Amino acid sequence: MLLLTALATLAIAQDDPGTRSGFDVGASAFQVDDEDDDAGMLDYAEEAKRRPPDATYFHLDPTGKEPLGNDFPLHMVASNATWVKLELPVLVATGREAFVAEHPHGIRLVAEWDVGGQTTVTEQIIRPEAVWARGVTFALLDLAVADGRKTAPVRIKVLTADLPAPPPVEVEGEEPVEPPPPPAAPKVRYAVTSVFYRKGD
Repeated sequence: MLLLTALATLAIAQDDPGTRSGFDVGASAFQVDDEDDDAGMLDYAEEAKRRPPDATYFHLDPTGKEPLGNDFPLHMVASNATWVKLELPVLVATGREAFVAEHPHGIRLVAEWDVGGQTTVTEQIIRPEAVWARGVTFALLDLAVADGRKTAPVRIKVLTADLPAPPPVEVEGEEPVEPPPPPAAPKVRYAVTSVFYRKGD
């Protein structure tokens, strides 16, 4: 009983409005800021749209296919209201030894694009050291194009050319070496025609 009385007396003393305890932080700590706090907040939904998509199933099967053949479809891999990303897989080689036997110095892989009337050319240089020594090598011909239409035709022409031998090294005091022949012009391998289509727009 004596202990309870003492605690009650202490509580009454601390309720005195003229007394500030160590836990009295003052009214200013609870003031509401009238400024717009949303200005510095992240829009997590928009941030999520900018992250790379989750990995999908690897659908390319090279079984029974020859290099540089028209064996895989052109497809749309991503889009938003403004942009479209297109991709055409190409089987380049089934092994380095066979690739070098056919293309000793490598190849130029050229893609001529026509997306609804917008045209461009992309190119990849594939040298023997870029080909897997044992196993299949794919090249992915891809293109991002600003096109807000719901649908449009797409045509891609695939061309290749063998890379020339590197120029010979000139040795001082010896006869000048002949320059190598000019690079071969790319030849058409095949062409693929398709359309892109935005779902739900």
